[in-house]
Amino acid sequence: MNEIDLRTSAVCNNRCIFCMERNDDLQKGGRNKKKFLTPKELIGKIKNTRGLDRKIPVFFSSGEPTVNPYLLELVKIVKNAGYENIILQSNVRRLSYIGFVRKLIESGVREFSLSVHGSNSQTHDGMTRVTGSFEQVWKGIINLIFLKRKGFKFKMGVTCVVTGINIGDLRNFFKKFFSIKEMDYVNVNTLILRGNALKYFDKLAVKYSDIVAQCRKFMAGQVNSGRTVSRPGILGLPRCIGAGLENPFSKIVVFDIGENRPSEHLTQEELFRYGKLIKCENCVYSSDCVGVQKEYVERFGDNEFRPKNK
Repeated sequence: MNEIDLRTSAVCNNRCIFCMERNDDLQKGGRNKKKFLTPKELIGKIKNTRGLDRKIPVFFSSGEPTVNPYLLELVKIVKNAGYENIILQSNVRRLSYIGFVRKLIESGVREFSLSVHGSNSQTHDGMTRVTGSFEQVWKGIINLIFLKRKGFKFKMGVTCVVTGINIGDLRNFFKKFFSIKEMDYVNVNTLILRGNALKYFDKLAVKYSDIVAQCRKFMAGQVNSGRTVSRPGILGLPRCIGAGLENPFSKIVVFDIGENRPSEHLTQEELFRYGKLIKCENCVYSSDCVGVQKEYVERFGDNEFRPKNK
């Protein structure tokens, strides 16, 4: 399935230790220039999407979209271009202002994809490196729940990037967010090894199989208690490691506002430099598996990967 990714902001109000778009060394050197996608730029980019199905998802992403002062106008431009499925990816902090959330929904946002990285302040704030960020996140989620109960129509879900800092909190994370009936999905994401994620790799790296084990333990606990089993999805997971849990990357259309170049049609594998091992060539999953990043294999080896041969 195609997606459109609108890179809305090169600025973020968090300082996530795992961020693929932030590099602390560059920040200190002052090389990270602030830039926002403007309405004029977006109108030009939207023209490049002629011929695309207007039902495909349009993501506002990159940096933190909610700090872009033009965001409401940008959403309206996309809506007026006929796109029906507008998704905001956010660290949730500015969603703690309920009036702003209302305006986003009224402008055309139909889904909130929320980046939350712990079940509590200690864990989440440790990941974002901003004291008080979890408090704002929780207030933002309460606002979304309130508006859903008032009849506003939108989807919402949380995604947690799993690292060595928060993997011990993962089952508590699942318990907390799966217990919210208004939550449409709960996903976890593997590290994308760029920026800070690569800089602090030794501190952050977690084996895929360890993430899968935590997910399966949570699901087993639900079975044992007689509750309906909620299945978390894992983004960026090779299929041979966690069949049934993986949520494969799909093909997207990328509009990169970080550089002055035309839009590119890329797969997520190409964008984030994933590749396949030699032993994966005859695997039945090969055609729709994300593969693996070379830095991961250099650190952990390839024993985890057990292709299912055709």
